[in-house]
Amino acid sequence: MKSTKSILYLYGIFLFLSWNLVLLLDQTHYDATYRIEGILFMTAVVAVLFICNFFYHRKRTAE
Repeated sequence: MKSTKSILYLYGIFLFLSWNLVLLLDQTHYDATYRIEGILFMTAVVAVLFICNFFYHRKRTAE
């Protein structure tokens, strides 16, 4: 189970970085304000998911 969790974490990091790179490198479809908003939104979502996941596993291991 621990190796599966590590793989999912690595996959999540890969997705986060790749979508940010897509927004930064593909400058033909989006202007700068939309790219910045997209990156900030993805960062906020990842932060919320990380916090929820942290507290879930903390509560689960405490039981």
